[in-house]
Amino acid sequence: MESPRRIVEDLPGATLWCQRRLVERASSDLVLRDLSEHGTAKKVRNAAREKLRGRWKGWA
Repeated sequence: MESPRRIVEDLPGATLWCQRRLVERASSDLVLRDLSEHGTAKKVRNAAREKLRGRWKGWA
């Protein structure tokens, strides 16, 4: 299994749909941290923060 890598360089080119799927499926704190700091939409950043805290309940 590969170790997670930083995705911050890839985020500007990733669609909102792709970023939302990453939040749903990511289990790596590194990936979620990148999404929470550099996601292109506020909803993505907030969802990643909530998932890091263990409080994310899915898309409302």
